Amino acid sequence: MPSTPSVNVLIVDDDRSTQRVLADALTKQGFVVTVERDGDWAIKTFEKKAFDVVLLDLLLPGLNGYEVAKQIRKSPKGRRTPIFMISGVYKSAIHQREAIQKHGATAFLEKPVDLDRLYDELRAALQDRYPAEEQDHEDTPPPPPAEDDHKTGEFMADDAQREEAHTVENEARANATTPGFSLRGVFQSKSFAEVLAEMYRWRASGALLLKRKNVKKIVYFRSGTPEVVKSNLLVECLGRVLVREKMISEEECEESLVRMKKSKRMQGTVLIEMGCISPHNLQHGLKLQLQEKLFDVFRWDEGEFQLNPKAPVPPDPVGVGMTCGQLILEGVKRAYDDERLARVFSGVDGKYVHPSDQPLYALQEVGLAEDERELLQLADGRKTVKSLRAVGILDRLDTDRLLYAMSCAQMIELKESPAAGKPKVPIARIAESARPPPPLPPSVPPPLPSMPPPLPQRTTAPPPLSMPWD
Repeated sequence: MPSTPSVNVLIVDDDRSTQRVLADALTKQGFVVTVERDGDWAIKTFEKKAFDVVLLDLLLPGLNGYEVAKQIRKSPKGRRTPIFMISGVYKSAIHQREAIQKHGATAFLEKPVDLDRLYDELRAALQDRYPAEEQDHEDTPPPPPAEDDHKTGEFMADDAQREEAHTVENEARANATTPGFSLRGVFQSKSFAEVLAEMYRWRASGALLLKRKNVKKIVYFRSGTPEVVKSNLLVECLGRVLVREKMISEEECEESLVRMKKSKRMQGTVLIEMGCISPHNLQHGLKLQLQEKLFDVFRWDEGEFQLNPKAPVPPDPVGVGMTCGQLILEGVKRAYDDERLARVFSGVDGKYVHPSDQPLYALQEVGLAEDERELLQLADGRKTVKSLRAVGILDRLDTDRLLYAMSCAQMIELKESPAAGKPKVPIARIAESARPPPPLPPSVPPPLPSMPPPLPQRTTAPPPLSMPWD
């Protein structure tokens, strides 16, 4: 049976959330998606590849959407390419008419984009070239665990990632035997979210070694904030992130690896020289790579951690790009489904949700959505977990994720009794002025802060906190 020709769409938008929504939706419809965030690189990408349709935001860094459309229409292959302009600002009837009549747009769509209308407009423009939707893959077996993955991503690993894996092995052995104070523990008794909160509470600096079976990672902290993450997993490489985010294709990734090995230069530099990726997208990809290395640890239910406060933080021009509070909330959202929450957040229905007396973050440092902030406004010490679920601002799973994350982050406390006297000031107000304590002198080991009341999920005694590393 002959294969169906691919239908390629270029999405140009500097808003990453819009990029992701459109890319995911059109990929499920069977399109091959490429994303760009600025006008100049959108034109270069369009000239380099064959695209069947363009989704174009009007407000872009550099050239605006109108200028991009003008340049595309000047090229022979762009004269008849459908261009769908989108905007969340310029969406009056006048702007819509100008987009179509003056700037050659096939259609104009307002943000947030109505996906059903987008599909209808694309079908009208492409007609029989509209791709068949992807088949349901529910029966497809899950990919192998990351540490055993030799087929689904390791081939994308570049020399830099292989060197990083070697470095992590060496540094893990060296730091694990460094004399002096070291905070140790196991993830069976303390989640990674709680560890991050402790590091931030005491403004700790140094290298936090993480180990689970053969997987090792090192997170370098400066004043309680993670700045650099190293991993011995080859599948956590830059190429895999860029392919997954639709910034480059697998073919471009493979070609860049070949050229990189010949020239002995970094993969990102090679990709830019090949014209496959813009500097903006490369920086974003590098930041996502660091974040993914951290989010993976939120899924660990076993393993060990150890802090070496004397380890220097290596220079890194990229950085994680998220606060500890944002990492904790996003990590819990990604890693905790109903089954895991049933283990760590059970038996709490009747407990009262109190604002912490010393909240760890200001709410703007946590990255709460409006509905999440609204729910926390109700956490005044007089409402139980069950009653906050019943409010219906979020569904049960999202409510439990939020409350569990905020408990790990030391923003709320779960207690058996309600607040006495007048209702407590909601956490949303207290936390606006929250500031962490000043960092302790390097020679003084930080005391272990008291954590939220232990949750009743543990059925066996946890291993001791102090454990030798292999």
